[in-house]
Amino acid sequence: MKELNIGTVLGERRREKGVTQEEVAAFVGVSKASVSKWETGQSYPDITVLPVLASFFHITIDELLGYRPQLTEKEIWESYRYFTRCFGEEPFCDVMEKVRALIRKYDACYPLFLAMAQLLFNHWNLAASREEGFLVLKEAQELCVRVQRESEDTLLKKDAIALEGFLAVMKREPERVLELFGEKLRPRISSEILLVSAYSLLGEKKKALEYCQALLYESAVEMMDLLVNYLALCGEDKKELCFSAVHGMEAAFSLKNLLPHKIINLYMMEAIYYGEQKNREKTMTSLLDYVETVRKNWKDFTIHGDAFFDLLEEWLKETGISRQMPRNMQFVREQIIRSVQENPVFDFLKEEKEFRILIKKLENLQTEERD
Repeated sequence: MKELNIGTVLGERRREKGVTQEEVAAFVGVSKASVSKWETGQSYPDITVLPVLASFFHITIDELLGYRPQLTEKEIWESYRYFTRCFGEEPFCDVMEKVRALIRKYDACYPLFLAMAQLLFNHWNLAASREEGFLVLKEAQELCVRVQRESEDTLLKKDAIALEGFLAVMKREPERVLELFGEKLRPRISSEILLVSAYSLLGEKKKALEYCQALLYESAVEMMDLLVNYLALCGEDKKELCFSAVHGMEAAFSLKNLLPHKIINLYMMEAIYYGEQKNREKTMTSLLDYVETVRKNWKDFTIHGDAFFDLLEEWLKETGISRQMPRNMQFVREQIIRSVQENPVFDFLKEEKEFRILIKKLENLQTEERD
């Protein structure tokens, strides 16, 4: 992203004012060819000429230079974490105004646009009404569209397309999803794995291992997300096979430690499935897995590595997503507890001693947090 766009600004302002390059040149005291080169970006005006040009167009020197401030990656994620905290402490509408003000201030910082779109995607359900929430999703979608249209960063644009797809699903706009990604699923060619091979050939074994772990981690995340979708779609005859696959993956990769925020969703789906069948034993087993995973990770649901993924932290830092939760932890924890306490599917267990013990364990977590 070029921060100085004096040529573009000069051309736009000159046309707005309805003057020719010759007239600008005459006012400043240079040749028409010089003005032409300024507008095409072949050269820049001398610093002593800038005040004269700014005066001619009745704008500031910053406006003339087309300077559009940028935030660093670190500053962007600090802002993300700040707003995440604010959503737990201040009225939703007040936080939204702060977010919009930051976007206006850095109106060409496209990595910020994408981060704020992600922020809104993760917190839209805190709005006062569903209608207001959908308007927030629309704002996030507009940020993604601007990144796609205006950014010169190919990878950033790719991420913006992916996030817009998620937003379209939330807004129940399947046609937009098909427009973004096409109507047919084609076999994927994983170009990312070539990075592992490249660093290995260069003799950079640690970097190759780091990226290999990162790809394995992302595959595990994707598998968990796909299993959630598959469980919602498949018939009764496939559900138990699917739950067996979940437990197999958990055992292979210690997902209770690596992806607790993903695995608890699947444990809850399993508990609800058996709860609807009034299968006491299997429902309690699933709830026990759920509660124990929650207890173990209560203080730290952030993304992190483990004994197997011992190089993952370095990649997380490199990508700017290390040690952060995408949503406000207060709301995440409240949701976790309500999903057991207030779910009518588990009403048939309310008089069971074992179930009451699980509820007490969750309540104790809240008490410990307040203390």
